[in-house]
Amino acid sequence: MLFYVDGHLLLVDFQEGQRTM
Repeated sequence: MLFYVDGHLLLVDFQEGQRTM
């Protein structure tokens, strides 16, 4: 999944994304 964080595009795993949220 692609996440736009702090002006940076980060490619993270699905579980990583859920943990971030």
